[in-house]
Amino acid sequence: MNKSGSTTYKKENSYNLFLSAATPINDTGLLYGKVGYTGASIKSTLGSASGSQTYGGYSLGLGYKQYVTGSLYGFVEANYYNYGNTTSRNSGFILGVPYTESYTTNANVYNVMAGVGYKF
Repeated sequence: MNKSGSTTYKKENSYNLFLSAATPINDTGLLYGKVGYTGASIKSTLGSASGSQTYGGYSLGLGYKQYVTGSLYGFVEANYYNYGNTTSRNSGFILGVPYTESYTTNANVYNVMAGVGYKF
C-alpha cells in the first residue's frame, strides 16, 4: 500500500535582535540599515504527527523614514532573515524493523513593511 501526505510548516516564537545605523538624506528623510541575530522555531505537521525545530541565524534590513509634519512619519523597510541549517536525527521501529534517518533543513524569510508612525 502506498500513502502520501502533505506537511505543513508554521513559524513560531520568532525574535530579532539588531543594531541599526542611519544617515540623513535631507532635512526630513532618513536612510537606515539593520544587521542582527534572529531566531525562531518551526513547527511541522504531517497527519497526526508533529515536531518542532529551532533555528538561529542572521538578519539584514534596509529602510527609509520620511517625516511628514512634526513628529508624524511614514516608512518603508525590507528585511532578510537567514535562519541557517538544522540537522535532525530520528530512529525507531516501523513494523518491528529498526530505522534511522537524518536530514538537514534551512529557513529563509523576506518581508517588506510600510507604515506610519509618531515620534513622542
